[in-house]
Amino acid sequence: MTEALRQLCGLSLFCGIALGLMPEGGVKKAASIACTVVLVMTVLLPLGTLDVSQYSLELAKYREMGEQLEERGDAVRDSMSRTVIEQECEAYIMDKAEAMGITVDTVKVRAFWSSEGVWVPESAEIRSACTERERKRLSDVIFADLGIPAENQEWSGNE
Repeated sequence: MTEALRQLCGLSLFCGIALGLMPEGGVKKAASIACTVVLVMTVLLPLGTLDVSQYSLELAKYREMGEQLEERGDAVRDSMSRTVIEQECEAYIMDKAEAMGITVDTVKVRAFWSSEGVWVPESAEIRSACTERERKRLSDVIFADLGIPAENQEWSGNE
């Protein structure tokens, strides 16, 4: 293909110089027509050697690769969104606990894909050596602010 482009550039340059040196008149018009025909044939000649069946196979292969890349991109985007939501909720619970004077060691939030098309926090695993009263207060805040009901909150650490 690069050879065809080189030939096209060379012929264009030759035709331009030749037409520029010719005097006005019938000869220049005939040379102009001849140059145009030669240039068009130079452009169309590589198309005659094109293997259309191979082209169709390659096109289908690239289309399939594109679809796979798009699916992988969607999966990564969704995963990243889920991870961000989970991390934000975990940080929120830790901040609320600290503001309430409750020591929390770790928080792990799980999110699910809702019917509205967004990631929603669904459950939380909280490790804390807090009292039952502190646990109840923080559990109520988690439910009120994040919508994670007490039955989906798994507490550990005060055994």
